[in-house]
Amino acid sequence: MVRTILTQPHVASCYNNIGNIYADRKQLDLALEQYKISLKLRLKIFGECHADVEASYNNMAITARSTEYHSCDQYVSLNIV
Repeated sequence: MVRTILTQPHVASCYNNIGNIYADRKQLDLALEQYKISLKLRLKIFGECHADVEASYNNMAITARSTEYHSCDQYVSLNIV
C-alpha cells in the first residue's frame, strides 16, 4: 500500500508544497530536502519530460541559489538528488 501511495501525483505535490512553506520561512535546507523527495517521486511517476518534473527542478534551483550551493548544477553535482 505504501508503494501505491508514493506513486500518486498528489503525494509528490504535497512534498513540493511543504518545500514551498520551508522556503517561505527561509529554512532552505529543509525546503531542498522536500523538493528532492518531490522530484524523485515525480520522476518515478512522470518520467523526465513533464511540467511537474520541471517545476521541481525549478524550485530546487531557486532555493539552491539562496544557499551555499548557489546553483542547481552545483547542488546536483553533490549527488544529493
